[in-house]
Amino acid sequence: MISANAFSGVGNLTRELLRSGFTGSAFHSEYPTDHNLLDSSGLELALNCLTALRRHALLWLGTPCSSFVVLCRAQSLRSAFNSWLGDESRGFTSIGNALGELSAMLMFVAHCLSIWVVLGQPHSSCINMSSMSTVLYFCQAQKYTTYMGQYGGSSMKQLQLWSNWVRITDLQCPRPAAGGGDLLVSRDGDAFTGNKDNLVLSQVYTRSFGRAVARICRDEWGSVLSSFVCVLLLLLKIFIGWMAPQIQPRTQ
Repeated sequence: MISANAFSGVGNLTRELLRSGFTGSAFHSEYPTDHNLLDSSGLELALNCLTALRRHALLWLGTPCSSFVVLCRAQSLRSAFNSWLGDESRGFTSIGNALGELSAMLMFVAHCLSIWVVLGQPHSSCINMSSMSTVLYFCQAQKYTTYMGQYGGSSMKQLQLWSNWVRITDLQCPRPAAGGGDLLVSRDGDAFTGNKDNLVLSQVYTRSFGRAVARICRDEWGSVLSSFVCVLLLLLKIFIGWMAPQIQPRTQ
């Protein structure tokens, strides 16, 4: 296999990679059992798929961000004073920590297998300051910035992409014109609240973004696949050359 997507949501990224002819798999914390990362069978399958990826394949981590973003900071209580673990007596914070630890483990394993990894988060997410920071450092991951509004998103939404793959720089783009798309927050002086429906929509990677990732993969892997085909053709030519003398014409 050439790609895997953990926390794939509606699956636009995986779908566009499959449409481009690449093989892959998708998992999430809300999928049915066999593909649910919080279920033992789903996690086992995810690890099996991860170890089946070829060298320099792609693992994309779209870790759920709700407990890590600034909009929920008053509820999650994440800060440097508690190592960004927050108030673990709250269910959504505890689950967020588990998903963060799971993502860190998958990134570590993938990097050790020479697999390119991308962790996608909103710009206000503090997941990179949690225990994930150690893995990001180990993987020598760099931060890239992009805007979903440049890929047909319903809002401007700034994203941070952490990756050990320099080709992710191709996804960077300038900030869209002010006022474009739906507003994700409502402000009242220094206070602000999230617009829930718009926030839910903004979590989805657009098909246009998926196609952009697929183009990078096609540019990166296309030459490798072409070289593989050339080697097969060469081996076939050698085999035919070896077999030809062995074939005796039938006499009447």
